[in-house]
Amino acid sequence: MFYDVKILRPNGKILKVIPAVELKRRHWEKFQMDLLPSERFNSMRKNAAGGIKKA
Repeated sequence: MFYDVKILRPNGKILKVIPAVELKRRHWEKFQMDLLPSERFNSMRKNAAGGIKKA
């Protein structure tokens, strides 16, 4: 569960508010970019290694 994040200036006033919807979107985009390419690479490498026949 994500909550709105308030970024404060040094004097205590609000500089920016990042809504929970944006945080959720950022999280899942980063998750897919970090996790899924490595899984695809590993599965491609396994499939390619199994298809090579040595004499």
